[in-house]
Amino acid sequence: MLIERIGSKLVVVNDGERLIDEIVVEDLDQVLGPIAPGDRAEIPSDASSITIRVREGALEARWIADETTLESAPAPQGTIELDARGVRRWRADGTAESARWDRLVAIEIVKTFDDVQWVLHEDVGGCVVPSSDELVARMTALPGFDQLAMIDAIASTRDARGVVWRRPTTARG
Repeated sequence: MLIERIGSKLVVVNDGERLIDEIVVEDLDQVLGPIAPGDRAEIPSDASSITIRVREGALEARWIADETTLESAPAPQGTIELDARGVRRWRADGTAESARWDRLVAIEIVKTFDDVQWVLHEDVGGCVVPSSDELVARMTALPGFDQLAMIDAIASTRDARGVVWRRPTTARG
C-alpha cells in the first residue's frame, strides 16, 4: 500500500494483492472503499487522519497527516500473516518482509539456544519468521520437506542451521 501526497490530495494506492476493505477518514466522517488491488482512492485535502482496514489478515494501519509528513502506526512488530499465498512479517519500522509459497526456492531452519526461526528464500528476497505450529504444518506439507533435518536441528543442544527444503528441479530434455 502506498500513501502519497499529490498536490493538495492524499492518495492511497492499493499496490498489494488484498482488497482494502475500507478507508475511514475520521475527522470528515467519511468511509471510502473497498479499494481493489491496483486501484487508488483520493482523500480530501483537509483530512488530518485516516485508518486503513484490511479484514483478511486483520491488518489495520493508521496514518496521521500534517503539512509535511505522513507517520504510521503499523501493525505491531512481529505480527505474522500466514495465508494460502505466503507469509508476511511486520518489522518495528512499519515495513514488512514476505515470501510467497509459489516463489519459494529453499527453506532454512535457524535454531539458537532458546529460539527457532525459519528463513524462507525466494529467487530474490524472502523473509525470516519465528516458528509457529501453523507455519510448520504448512511447510512440512511441501513435497520433499526434510522432517528429520528439522527434528535434528530443534533437538540439537547447540546452535544449528540447515536447509530443510529445496524446490524440486524439473528435468529438461
